[in-house]
Amino acid sequence: MNYPVWLVPFGSFWLIAFIAVFHVFIAQFAVGGGFFLVLMERDAHRHDDEPMKAWLSSFSKIFVILTLVFGAVTGVGIWFTIGLISPEATSALIHLFVWVWAMEWCFFLVEILSILVYYSSWGKTSQRTHMAVGWTYVIAAFMSLVLINGILSFQLTPGRWLLNHGLRVAFFNPTMWPSMVFRTLLALVLAGLFALVSVAFQPDRTLRAEVAKRAARWLWLPAVLLPFAGWWYLVRVPKVQKTAFVQIPNLKPLGFALVGVVALLVMFSLFLAWLKSRMLRKGLAFFMLFLGLAAVGLSEWVREELRSPYLVASYIYSNSIPVHMEGEIKQAGILGAARFVPDHKLDKKNELQSGKAIFEISCSSCHLASGGPRPLSTVFANFDPQFAGELVQRTNLMWGRMPPFSGTTAEARAVAAYLQSLAPTAPISMAGKAVWERHCGMCHTLDGPFRPILPALQGMGPDELAPLIENIQAMNPAMPSWSGTQKESQVLARYLSDRAKAIKQGGAP
Repeated sequence: MNYPVWLVPFGSFWLIAFIAVFHVFIAQFAVGGGFFLVLMERDAHRHDDEPMKAWLSSFSKIFVILTLVFGAVTGVGIWFTIGLISPEATSALIHLFVWVWAMEWCFFLVEILSILVYYSSWGKTSQRTHMAVGWTYVIAAFMSLVLINGILSFQLTPGRWLLNHGLRVAFFNPTMWPSMVFRTLLALVLAGLFALVSVAFQPDRTLRAEVAKRAARWLWLPAVLLPFAGWWYLVRVPKVQKTAFVQIPNLKPLGFALVGVVALLVMFSLFLAWLKSRMLRKGLAFFMLFLGLAAVGLSEWVREELRSPYLVASYIYSNSIPVHMEGEIKQAGILGAARFVPDHKLDKKNELQSGKAIFEISCSSCHLASGGPRPLSTVFANFDPQFAGELVQRTNLMWGRMPPFSGTTAEARAVAAYLQSLAPTAPISMAGKAVWERHCGMCHTLDGPFRPILPALQGMGPDELAPLIENIQAMNPAMPSWSGTQKESQVLARYLSDRAKAIKQGGAP
């Protein structure tokens, strides 16, 4: 409300997701890779293994390029994008965790200096000095992970901070420890995967097999422990956030996909570690690395979905409207409370222009008006204006966990009018399923996990259901009033009655 809206043509959600996942992938590899390098170097010194030292020296070059160049660039990219897309939440996190950020930047500076010295001093310093520099990097990188993890986990589970606003309770929030364990295990897995890719290009078959076996043994145990850390994490998530598994259709499939990816990593790593390390090839190494990237992406995606509809749970909504200002904005209207809008008053002359401005403030953090991912104009294409306006006012009741609409009734109608002005013209289907999707499917399922309709309709015929549909708001004021035609109510009543009978007889809904 206090900042201009920065619009991304293909959706700000996807811009942040791409940069953040890539950065997390590199940042967690920076932690696990540091442990891997130092411990492998220690073993190479113990056995006076010169080929292994030579490979570790070349691997550290790849490590420096990835962690310093790509890691630093994407890190800056995250700050740039979140500062433009979510300035309210970014400001809140900076003000709350300013000293935590300061400590993290100090550790990051130590990371940069120590890894540069570590890479450039291979064979130029004593073993003890070189190892000391390596351990300095490891400690600094791990502390960066600890500090950043505390801030990220706070966004999902601020816990008692909502009551006393203390820094200590904010940092040591309910999911801080399980999240740190999960990220540490994932960091170790990524180190093993990058080592497999690096050594796959090694022409020395004996060295390649030796490193492949060690790297596979390095990653299989953390991969096995990842589901247990994930379970601990979910146990610590408040019950209200766990409802996302019911309210967000794709969340359960994402969780199952994450488990499947981790299971494949365990299977391939065990195969290389104990059976056929000599069978490591570039294709297999890159496939396993892809699985690792998928594990990072899926875990971050699940965390983001669990946090819906907030940027900071119970404090700032995903559209950057603070929860504590919701009532104030509702009274003044979004146009009245926002600083950067063309007009602060809504009338018939500027309805579409104001509707666009309100949409950008309230919805553009997750949706586009038309085209690209998650467009809303196509959703509103076949709605009548009355129903469209009432639907905008009930965004928090829909299947998908969205923030509540904070504007006035007139502003909701303006948003609906703007979206419908962009909607493609299409013939309106009068089939029962189409009428259901048009009038009910945004907020209900037939017999699914989220607000199922059919169990309450058992034994009711079309003649009983049609009047019920037409007077639905009298039964439940939270429902939009019926704005369809009499024919639509009759078609919908017949469709629901037939589906209810199919359920009773053991058929598909």
